Amino acid sequence: MRRVAWVTGVLVVLMVGEARAQGDSAAAQVLWDEAKTLAQAGDFEAACPKFAESQALDPQLGTLLNLADCYARIGKLASAWARFVEARELAEARGDARADEARQRAEELEPQLSRLRLTVADPVDGLVITRNGEPVRQALWGSEVPVDPGEMVLRAEAPGHESWERSVTLDSAELAEVIVPALAASADDGGDEPGPAKATGGNQGMIIAG
Repeated sequence: MRRVAWVTGVLVVLMVGEARAQGDSAAAQVLWDEAKTLAQAGDFEAACPKFAESQALDPQLGTLLNLADCYARIGKLASAWARFVEARELAEARGDARADEARQRAEELEPQLSRLRLTVADPVDGLVITRNGEPVRQALWGSEVPVDPGEMVLRAEAPGHESWERSVTLDSAELAEVIVPALAASADDGGDEPGPAKATGGNQGMIIAG
Protein backbone atom coordinates (compact mmCIF):
# COMPACT_ATOMS: atom_id res chain seq x y z
CA MET A 1 0.00 0.00 0.00
CA ARG A 2 1.08 3.55 -0.63
CA ARG A 3 0.20 6.45 1.57
CA VAL A 4 -1.43 9.40 -0.16
CA ALA A 5 -0.39 12.95 0.71
CA TRP A 6 -2.66 15.74 1.92
CA VAL A 7 -5.63 14.01 3.45
CA THR A 8 -6.06 17.07 5.69
CA GLY A 9 -4.82 19.76 3.32
CA VAL A 10 -5.93 21.15 -0.01
CA LEU A 11 -3.45 19.37 -2.27
CA VAL A 12 -3.95 15.72 -3.21
CA VAL A 13 -1.12 13.97 -5.03
CA LEU A 14 -0.10 10.35 -5.27
CA MET A 15 3.10 9.41 -3.50
CA VAL A 16 5.22 7.46 -5.97
CA GLY A 17 8.39 5.53 -5.42
CA GLU A 18 9.01 6.38 -1.75
CA ALA A 19 11.06 3.64 -0.16
CA ARG A 20 9.96 2.17 3.13
CA ALA A 21 11.97 0.17 5.60
CA GLN A 22 10.63 -3.36 5.93
CA GLY A 23 10.68 -3.54 9.74
CA ASP A 24 8.34 -0.71 10.69
CA SER A 25 6.45 -0.01 7.48
CA ALA A 26 3.43 -2.11 8.44
CA ALA A 27 3.01 -0.38 11.79
CA ALA A 28 3.55 2.99 10.13
CA GLN A 29 0.84 2.19 7.59
CA VAL A 30 -1.64 1.26 10.32
CA LEU A 31 -0.94 4.53 12.13
CA TRP A 32 -1.25 6.45 8.88
CA ASP A 33 -4.62 4.90 8.14
CA GLU A 34 -5.88 5.67 11.65
CA ALA A 35 -4.58 9.24 11.48
CA LYS A 36 -6.19 9.77 8.09
CA THR A 37 -9.56 8.57 9.39
CA LEU A 38 -9.34 10.81 12.45
CA ALA A 39 -8.31 13.82 10.38
CA GLN A 40 -11.14 13.32 7.93
CA ALA A 41 -13.50 13.23 10.92
CA GLY A 42 -12.04 16.52 12.17
CA ASP A 43 -10.35 15.01 15.25
CA PHE A 44 -6.94 16.56 14.65
CA GLU A 45 -5.90 16.38 18.33
CA ALA A 46 -6.02 12.59 18.08
CA ALA A 47 -4.68 12.46 14.52
CA CYS A 48 -1.47 14.42 15.06
CA PRO A 49 0.27 11.95 17.44
CA LYS A 50 -0.50 9.11 15.02
CA PHE A 51 0.89 11.04 12.05
CA ALA A 52 3.97 11.82 14.17
CA GLU A 53 4.52 8.21 15.19
CA SER A 54 3.98 6.98 11.64
CA GLN A 55 6.62 9.45 10.47
CA ALA A 56 9.02 8.37 13.21
CA LEU A 57 8.66 4.71 12.25
CA ASP A 58 8.83 5.20 8.49
CA PRO A 59 9.67 8.74 7.29
CA GLN A 60 7.68 9.80 4.22
CA LEU A 61 7.26 13.19 2.60
CA GLY A 62 3.49 12.80 2.42
CA THR A 63 3.25 11.90 6.12
CA LEU A 64 5.45 14.86 7.00
CA LEU A 65 3.20 17.23 5.07
CA ASN A 66 0.09 15.87 6.72
CA LEU A 67 1.73 16.11 10.15
CA ALA A 68 2.60 19.76 9.46
CA ASP A 69 -0.96 20.51 8.36
CA CYS A 70 -2.35 18.70 11.42
CA TYR A 71 -0.19 20.74 13.79
CA ALA A 72 -1.33 23.95 12.11
CA ARG A 73 -4.97 22.97 12.65
CA ILE A 74 -4.50 22.49 16.41
CA GLY A 75 -2.56 25.72 16.86
CA LYS A 76 0.95 24.28 17.16
CA LEU A 77 2.19 26.84 14.68
CA ALA A 78 5.93 26.58 15.31
CA SER A 79 5.80 22.79 15.03
CA ALA A 80 3.82 23.11 11.81
CA TRP A 81 6.16 25.72 10.36
CA ALA A 82 9.28 23.67 11.14
CA ARG A 83 7.85 20.60 9.44
CA PHE A 84 6.71 22.52 6.38
CA VAL A 85 10.26 23.89 6.09
CA GLU A 86 11.65 20.37 6.47
CA ALA A 87 9.21 19.08 3.86
CA ARG A 88 10.12 21.87 1.44
CA GLU A 89 13.82 21.07 1.74
CA LEU A 90 13.21 17.36 1.27
CA ALA A 91 10.92 17.92 -1.71
CA GLU A 92 13.38 20.33 -3.34
CA ALA A 93 16.18 17.80 -2.94
CA ARG A 94 14.00 15.21 -4.69
CA GLY A 95 12.66 17.53 -7.35
CA ASP A 96 9.17 16.90 -5.97
CA ALA A 97 6.43 19.37 -6.97
CA ARG A 98 5.14 19.43 -3.39
CA ALA A 99 8.01 21.77 -2.53
CA ASP A 100 5.95 24.76 -3.73
CA GLU A 101 2.99 23.92 -1.50
CA ALA A 102 5.25 23.34 1.52
CA ARG A 103 7.01 26.66 0.89
CA GLN A 104 3.72 28.54 0.63
CA ARG A 105 2.36 27.05 3.84
CA ALA A 106 5.57 27.87 5.73
CA GLU A 107 5.49 31.46 4.49
CA GLU A 108 1.86 31.83 5.56
CA LEU A 109 2.66 30.63 9.08
CA GLU A 110 5.86 32.60 9.67
CA PRO A 111 4.23 35.97 10.58
CA GLN A 112 2.06 34.18 13.16
CA LEU A 113 4.91 32.51 15.03
CA SER A 114 5.54 33.11 18.71
CA ARG A 115 9.20 33.45 19.59
CA LEU A 116 11.12 33.00 22.81
CA ARG A 117 14.54 34.44 23.63
CA LEU A 118 16.35 33.15 26.71
CA THR A 119 18.95 35.49 28.16
CA VAL A 120 21.23 33.69 30.61
CA ALA A 121 22.65 35.95 33.30
CA ASP A 122 25.38 33.57 34.47
CA PRO A 123 26.06 30.47 32.35
CA VAL A 124 27.77 28.40 35.04
CA ASP A 125 29.41 25.07 34.24
CA GLY A 126 26.94 22.29 33.70
CA LEU A 127 23.94 24.61 33.29
CA VAL A 128 20.99 22.87 31.64
CA ILE A 129 17.87 24.77 30.59
CA THR A 130 14.74 22.88 29.63
CA ARG A 131 11.42 23.91 28.10
CA ASN A 132 8.57 21.57 28.96
CA GLY A 133 11.16 19.00 29.95
CA GLU A 134 13.11 19.16 26.68
CA PRO A 135 16.67 20.58 26.74
CA VAL A 136 17.25 23.95 25.07
CA ARG A 137 20.58 23.75 23.27
CA GLN A 138 23.16 26.25 24.44
CA ALA A 139 23.62 27.50 20.88
CA LEU A 140 20.02 28.76 21.03
CA TRP A 141 20.45 30.82 24.18
CA GLY A 142 20.01 34.46 23.20
CA SER A 143 18.31 33.59 19.90
CA GLU A 144 14.68 34.24 18.97
CA VAL A 145 13.39 30.68 18.71
CA PRO A 146 9.93 29.90 17.29
CA VAL A 147 7.79 28.10 19.87
CA ASP A 148 4.23 26.85 19.91
CA PRO A 149 1.88 29.33 21.63
CA GLY A 150 0.44 28.49 25.02
CA GLU A 151 1.85 27.71 28.42
CA MET A 152 5.36 26.37 28.87
CA VAL A 153 7.57 25.63 31.85
CA LEU A 154 11.19 26.79 31.78
CA ARG A 155 13.68 25.28 34.19
CA ALA A 156 17.38 25.83 34.82
CA GLU A 157 19.63 23.46 36.74
CA ALA A 158 23.37 23.17 37.39
CA PRO A 159 25.49 21.01 39.71
CA GLY A 160 25.96 22.66 43.09
CA HIS A 161 23.20 25.22 42.50
CA GLU A 162 19.55 25.58 43.34
CA SER A 163 17.16 25.16 40.44
CA TRP A 164 15.09 27.94 38.87
CA GLU A 165 11.70 27.53 37.26
CA ARG A 166 9.18 29.78 35.54
CA SER A 167 5.82 29.27 33.87
CA VAL A 168 5.35 31.34 30.72
CA THR A 169 2.30 31.82 28.51
CA LEU A 170 2.63 33.14 24.97
CA ASP A 171 0.02 34.11 22.39
CA SER A 172 0.50 33.88 18.63
CA ALA A 173 2.96 36.37 17.09
CA GLU A 174 4.42 37.36 20.49
CA LEU A 175 8.12 37.78 21.15
CA ALA A 176 9.13 37.15 24.74
CA GLU A 177 12.47 37.51 26.45
CA VAL A 178 12.97 35.56 29.65
CA ILE A 179 16.02 36.28 31.76
CA VAL A 180 17.38 33.19 33.47
CA PRO A 181 18.93 34.60 36.65
CA ALA A 182 22.21 33.56 38.24
CA LEU A 183 21.49 30.38 40.18
CA ALA A 184 22.08 30.47 43.92
CA ALA A 185 24.62 28.06 45.35
CA SER A 186 22.94 25.09 46.99
CA ALA A 187 22.93 24.76 50.76
CA ASP A 188 25.26 21.76 50.57
CA ASP A 189 27.81 23.96 48.83
CA GLY A 190 27.75 26.62 51.50
CA GLY A 191 25.05 28.86 50.05
CA ASP A 192 23.65 31.36 52.55
CA GLU A 193 20.02 30.95 51.50
CA PRO A 194 18.76 27.42 50.87
CA GLY A 195 15.83 26.76 48.58
CA PRO A 196 15.40 27.03 44.82
CA ALA A 197 15.62 30.34 42.99
CA LYS A 198 12.14 29.93 41.58
CA ALA A 199 9.86 32.35 39.78
CA THR A 200 6.25 31.19 39.54
CA GLY A 201 4.43 34.39 38.60
CA GLY A 202 3.55 33.52 35.03
CA ASN A 203 4.80 36.28 32.72
CA GLN A 204 5.84 38.60 35.55
CA GLY A 205 9.23 40.17 34.87
CA MET A 206 9.22 39.05 31.25
CA ILE A 207 9.67 41.39 28.30
CA ILE A 208 6.96 40.81 25.73
CA ALA A 209 6.57 42.51 22.37
CA GLY A 210 3.53 41.91 20.16
